[in-house]
Amino acid sequence: MKKLLLIFTLLPLLSIGQVNLDSLWSVWNDETKHDTIRLKAMHYFNWRGYLFNQPDSAIYFAQLMIDLAKNSDNLQSYHAGALMTQGIAFDIEGNYESAIDKYGQSLKVYESINDQKGVAGISANIGSIYYRLNDNEKAFEYYKKCLNYYENLSILDAGDKSRMASAQSNIGLVYQNQNQYDKAIFYYEMSFKLREDVNDKKGIAITLNNLANSYQSKRELERAYTLYYKSLEIKKMLHDKVGISETLNNLATLYFEKKEYNKTINFSNEAMEIATESKALIEAVNAAKNLWMAYKEIGKFQSSLRYHELFVVLQDSIESKKNERAIIRQEFKFSYEKKAFEDSISYAKEQAITNAEIAQQKAELKAKKQQQYALYGGIGLVLIFSGFMYNRYKISQKQQQIISEVNEELNQTNEEISAQRDEIDRQKHIVEEQRDDIVASIEYAKRIQTAILPPQSLLNSVLPKHFILYQPKDVVAGDFYWLETKGDDIFIAAADCTGHGVPGAMVSVVCHGALNRCVREYNLTTPSEILDKTRELVLETFQKSEEQVKDGMDISLLK
Repeated sequence: MKKLLLIFTLLPLLSIGQVNLDSLWSVWNDETKHDTIRLKAMHYFNWRGYLFNQPDSAIYFAQLMIDLAKNSDNLQSYHAGALMTQGIAFDIEGNYESAIDKYGQSLKVYESINDQKGVAGISANIGSIYYRLNDNEKAFEYYKKCLNYYENLSILDAGDKSRMASAQSNIGLVYQNQNQYDKAIFYYEMSFKLREDVNDKKGIAITLNNLANSYQSKRELERAYTLYYKSLEIKKMLHDKVGISETLNNLATLYFEKKEYNKTINFSNEAMEIATESKALIEAVNAAKNLWMAYKEIGKFQSSLRYHELFVVLQDSIESKKNERAIIRQEFKFSYEKKAFEDSISYAKEQAITNAEIAQQKAELKAKKQQQYALYGGIGLVLIFSGFMYNRYKISQKQQQIISEVNEELNQTNEEISAQRDEIDRQKHIVEEQRDDIVASIEYAKRIQTAILPPQSLLNSVLPKHFILYQPKDVVAGDFYWLETKGDDIFIAAADCTGHGVPGAMVSVVCHGALNRCVREYNLTTPSEILDKTRELVLETFQKSEEQVKDGMDISLLK
């Protein structure tokens, strides 16, 4: 049963326009500019240019910011933000020890300047690392610190409620890992109420699923059944195919516990079909496992073996740490782009007010100069000065009107920002779920390819003098070799499935299974017959999908 981990990423409040990296680098190197302008330029240069593609370089550039900001009381927010950037870079690289160290340093700086929102965000980042490391005690400590910030706010906007609901859900996951299901349910229910307040349908469906997980663990199966179905209805309304497949798998495990194995098979088949269509590999793994176990219980051992083989192959594909880091990188990048959008609006607002103030100051200075000229002009110039002052009064009124209009436009912009921020928060939840799906789907990619290849012991016994040149393009690929014996006959094949990576590997699984069935199930021994039957089985498999599958396979078979 899958759980959703929500990660907070706090970005420093830095605003900068959409300019190219060369310009930003020039601003950073221009020591005549104010330090805050240089730091803003470097922050944007680093995040846009390096953090998500070259995290090692991002650590270096962040250190330049630290060296400039660390000794100035007025620049401590930039100091904390640069330390946080280094923490994210290490987090992306999977260097959790260094990431926690940098996050900890950032946390101390935020605490020293009493920036509680910064403390909350960094605490959530630290908690997410400990959660991934299965250190539930530490994860709870930092998630609770994050939650405390939002609990102490007197007024919560929609964004605050959404982040508070995420913190509560995270704490619920920690308690669920510790088998403290009543406490997990308590926090899930609080999260559910907040998500209802902001009408977060996606979050509501996720929370219902988590609640059902806990009740199922408590053996309250009827209550779990009701919650799963509520979650399933919302996911169908949202057309969330991955979520639908997940909940169908959860229902299948529930019926397995009730020993209603035919219902387990029905739900698992539906989950497998949707997972295949939406390329949700982790849900395909779960469906294969449920089918393997259910068929075994009802005595259909051939079907059970087939799904066990599929389960092993797919399970191995979710073991790639490289892909996990790529997902983490995408998550941080999504959060940054969301914050950068908000900050660009904030910058425009500040700039508009500043320009109005400068214009007013210039007008006042000009008025003072003209007043001095009037004093030297005598009585005759008094009338001119009076006329000038009246003119200045009109200008001042016009300026006040302009400022009022600017403020009105800014208020309208703030309302638009609030609506856009809510939409961005909703999209963030979608990205987080997709991240978990993709990470789990590709983690054991390399072992898949090994699982379907002939074992070395078989090769040595059948072909003592042999060698194999096997160099797949990616971690997993559509290329494989195959060996089977039947009586005194030895069958050897080399196959090249179109496509590469995980899609190619999935095609190779179908082709490999078809070859095995031709020899073992259909007892074919003529190479031409084996190849013809293999083609027929592969086409039969792909024709079950409503979508057209254009993948194929080139194969050489030797008897």
